[in-house]
Amino acid sequence: MVREEIEKALKKAVKRSFKLKLKKIKIERPSQKEFGDYSSNIALVLGKRLKKNPQEVAEKIKSRIKTNLFEVEIINSFLNFKLSQNYLQKQVKKILKKKSKFSSFKISGKKKINLEFISANPTGPLTLGNSRGGFWGDVLANILKKVGFKVTKEYYINNVGNQVEKLYRGEYPNRDINKLRKEVESKEELVGKIMEKIIKPIIGRMGIDFDVWFSEKALYQKGEIEKVLNYLKQKGLVFREEGALWFKSSQFGDDKDRVLIKKNGEKTYFLSDIAYLKNKFKRDFNKLIVLLGADHYGYVGRMKAAVEALGYNKEQLDFIIIQFVAVIREGKKLKLSKREGTYYGINNLIRDLGSDVVRFFFIKKSADRHLLFDYDLAKEESEKNPVYYIQYAYARICSLLKKADCKKSNFKRKLLNHPSELDLIKKFLQLPEIIKDIAEDYQVQRLPNYAQELAASFHKFYDDCRVIGEGEKTKSRLALVQAVKIVLKETLDLMGIFAPEHMFNNSYFFLRHGETPFQSKKEKVIYPWPEPEPIHLTEKGRKKVEKAGEELRNKGIDLIFSSDITRTRETADIISGKLGVEAKFDKRLREIDSGVFRGGLIKKYYDFLGKDKINKKPPRGESKKECQKRLFDFLKEIDNKYQGKKILIISHADPLWLLRGAMMNLSDKELLKKEKEFHPNPAEWLKVN
Repeated sequence: MVREEIEKALKKAVKRSFKLKLKKIKIERPSQKEFGDYSSNIALVLGKRLKKNPQEVAEKIKSRIKTNLFEVEIINSFLNFKLSQNYLQKQVKKILKKKSKFSSFKISGKKKINLEFISANPTGPLTLGNSRGGFWGDVLANILKKVGFKVTKEYYINNVGNQVEKLYRGEYPNRDINKLRKEVESKEELVGKIMEKIIKPIIGRMGIDFDVWFSEKALYQKGEIEKVLNYLKQKGLVFREEGALWFKSSQFGDDKDRVLIKKNGEKTYFLSDIAYLKNKFKRDFNKLIVLLGADHYGYVGRMKAAVEALGYNKEQLDFIIIQFVAVIREGKKLKLSKREGTYYGINNLIRDLGSDVVRFFFIKKSADRHLLFDYDLAKEESEKNPVYYIQYAYARICSLLKKADCKKSNFKRKLLNHPSELDLIKKFLQLPEIIKDIAEDYQVQRLPNYAQELAASFHKFYDDCRVIGEGEKTKSRLALVQAVKIVLKETLDLMGIFAPEHMFNNSYFFLRHGETPFQSKKEKVIYPWPEPEPIHLTEKGRKKVEKAGEELRNKGIDLIFSSDITRTRETADIISGKLGVEAKFDKRLREIDSGVFRGGLIKKYYDFLGKDKINKKPPRGESKKECQKRLFDFLKEIDNKYQGKKILIISHADPLWLLRGAMMNLSDKELLKKEKEFHPNPAEWLKVN
């Protein structure tokens, strides 16, 4: 990394000039271009320490620096470094050779990290604060893996204690939970249902995959609560007062002692938390990172105290406090009440805007700052929206390379000498430094801000420098475009945001047809497909479709496309009536729908439903790849025919699943990983980025 090279050169110069061996020298990037590419105040620091004139110190250090990497200039006793043109030109070939590995490096010390985030109480859907922590933790995990750490993403399920009792008694009013409560016979079963039916599907749509779902109840079942309690007693770290058992947390820097067992004999959540800490360390994690909501800030002191009491170092436990989120729409804050299931939460945002947009906005601000989510800006499909701006840059790059039919060839790096070309290369070099900084201080917001700057640098280069039709310069500039594609793709991948190779002319919404008998009653699925006689929507299914139509009313849908299979036609007729727009029935969608069921996905359904639900194994039809291609070709045809429209496509679940995979250019393995995110429930709609 350039920054490390500058620091290394400065350390040598300081040692030669003043016989001082410095461990760390601060290197920064100046905000103003005239102060160079990097800058250091080391002369001011040493001037004060050595009681010498800082300007003289700076001059002496400069005289000891010998390198072709950069030029050194002194302004107001600051040492400013300007990267040499020759060095910058060489970086393009290095990036093309290393590809995504150009930003890979190892931070010294092998760390096994447990990263716990979200861990929401199972009393309802995720709050926006929970969700912000979810995106933050997921991106941080990507960064930590990038620098060579072994990271386990973990969710702690709070399924023991007073809140679970209240939940089972109905003291957390929520429409969806009330429905689930009627289906279960125990509080444990209710928590399990909430996790499987409400929380995990939302997390899947957020694009987050946890490695471990850890149950608090397991701590009790395995006797770990009693073991940690006995340990604290043996160490003399507990005492009784007013009938309760207390932990001497103030002995380890906490502001007061904490209750472990209440006077009524009920164990506190803090006791479970201590046992959970012990469990993590027993699994050989040498660094624990926990993301907490702003209302849990008081937990930091007591948890740090618990770590030390257990015989570990406080520095092995880090906390990231995630501040609250407010959604601003048309200048007003949206109501964020969970009561009666009217809560406008992360599921609504992802459905309305797409997970990429929500993820970007949620990680763009520092975690310790309140986030005002600008719904109207996030909804825009213009350069004002940073996600659109960045993804458009990537699509433009792909289009440019495809148009040029770019192949590997030798290029003259010396021809890359335009200021916009050199500025773009400088921006490439910042990514490894940003990754390193985030891995050390967890400030994830640097990444989306960098992505915006990189996209802006590319757009500036594109406007200033003609790429195609410039003779030898074309080869050099195409090489530069290939390099920016690698860097921008890596940046988007680290954020967990899709890098589109094609930007669509229209906005697309997808609706899965309403519930049908075999979905609701688990009747046998009859093959060959399509069914020998029409399968109609159930009454329940029709009601769900009507509700979806109401929700879609304010989306400004211009046109509907649907297959003419009975259930999708019925769904389209209902939605068309609700929205007052034309529904077009296309036989190709029916063919694709049928092809999917006869084809590559049928094994998944055959295995899932079991032989007793299917009368015979269907013949092989189209492969998944063939289905995807036909779906994507169909969508591109629509996209070329219409401009600037909002189009609703009504489909069976699997064509929708495959089409999203095709739009995102996912492999089979990646597509299966996103199954929860891509598979909607009957009559549930979503926007596709």
